[in-house]
Amino acid sequence: MRGRNYERAALWRVARSRGAYAAGIGIRFGVAAAIVRRYRRRKQARERAALQGEVGSSDPTIARVLAFTRQLQAELAEVARCQAVTAAIIGEMRGLL
Repeated sequence: MRGRNYERAALWRVARSRGAYAAGIGIRFGVAAAIVRRYRRRKQARERAALQGEVGSSDPTIARVLAFTRQLQAELAEVARCQAVTAAIIGEMRGLL
């Protein structure tokens, strides 16, 4: 009985080494855990940088949002300036009438 199981396991190992059962191939637990930790730490660093306003080229979406926000703020400042000028002109016209 033991010999048959040993032979079956040996054949399975040979087939596995030749690329069979490729969907079931995994990586060692320690390596997988290290990879997960590395990506988690990178993600946490990106989130901390975004919260502190130190957005670099690592996250282009947030950089685009911030650039768009700055552009909108500049346009709003221009609109406020134009509104003040218009109010001054209307005030002068009221004084003439």
